[in-house]
Amino acid sequence: MKRKTNYALLAMALCILLFGGCKKNELKDITSTNNRLKQEGIKIDELKEMLTLSAITMRYHEGAREKETKDLLAQKDLATKGNWDLIWYADNNMLSAQIMIVKHHYLPNTYAIVPKGQKQNNVFSLYQGFNVLGHKEFTWVPPGQKPLYFASGAHQIADAMFNLKADSPNFNLHDAKVSDMIKAMINNWDKNSPITIYVAGHSLGGANASMLGVYIHTALSSIPNIPDKKVNLRIFNYAGPNLFEQDFADYYNNLRNDQHINVFEQAVVIRGDVVSNYFPQAFDQMVEEQNYNSVMKVTVKGMVGAFNLALKASGEKFIPLGFESDGSRMYLINKQDPKKFELDGKISTPKEWINTYLYNHLPNNYLATVGAPEVPHLEHNEPWQN
Repeated sequence: MKRKTNYALLAMALCILLFGGCKKNELKDITSTNNRLKQEGIKIDELKEMLTLSAITMRYHEGAREKETKDLLAQKDLATKGNWDLIWYADNNMLSAQIMIVKHHYLPNTYAIVPKGQKQNNVFSLYQGFNVLGHKEFTWVPPGQKPLYFASGAHQIADAMFNLKADSPNFNLHDAKVSDMIKAMINNWDKNSPITIYVAGHSLGGANASMLGVYIHTALSSIPNIPDKKVNLRIFNYAGPNLFEQDFADYYNNLRNDQHINVFEQAVVIRGDVVSNYFPQAFDQMVEEQNYNSVMKVTVKGMVGAFNLALKASGEKFIPLGFESDGSRMYLINKQDPKKFELDGKISTPKEWINTYLYNHLPNNYLATVGAPEVPHLEHNEPWQN
């Protein structure tokens, strides 16, 4: 009886050794099930998470590069909850251009492409945002599409963005552009479940996100054999300046009618954000509505008057993306912290004007307004105070 027991134990040991792979497969099945259950409990809070990713890219202006960006993405106390992994990071510091691409750690086929916004003390970046005297043709549209136009300054950042290159070990790519990354996303997609590509940015990054959204839509449309309605393109433009002419705005707003690609686009604006609530023809309202002292008012009014005169002479007319009538422009009520925001009744200096009106524009103020944690600064001062 004892010998039989030993044989039984020996047989069991041999079975484990010979068929250990079965046990591993069972473990894989358990892991897969656990991951699936975990995925089912994970949902993306789009408004907060895309804004958080946009704020993270803005830390580039405070010295953040790839390592620091990964550290910020790993923070579980942010709205992103550490769920996004950096898979492509490209920049050109001289041109003040930078984009990151992240992939959701748990949800399959889920990516976000996030261009950064404007740097206040970079001349090239300021030119991108303020040069609206003259327009350029947006050429990244399907063949046969009539010309689309937007501000000439924005055209330079578009060129810079679309030509940025970086390696992507995840896709085994060297010197990849955004277009290469999109193709890799599609090629690595198993087609059994949908694929979702987010595009998001804040301030000039919001305008960049809209341009990239059209560019990505064109790129996706040119890829053959994509199953209808299984590609989701979701564009979030936070606080973007109005750098686009009517034809571009119409084309952009019409993307949602695509019969093959699910397109969602939304402009998110705080009421009182001076950057995104005023477009060039209405800059003079900015002077009339603010409580300047007489000297400051004369100075600002003179500058605005000269700018509007030059703009009128150029014949350009730029409008906001996402009109209230088409449902894609979302206005937020600002929940600013009064302790950060204590000034007397009149604005006497440019610094007071900045502290008063650009405070509404800050990424962290947008995050507070939507009830999301702020992205920590890498430096003590706000970007324009450096």
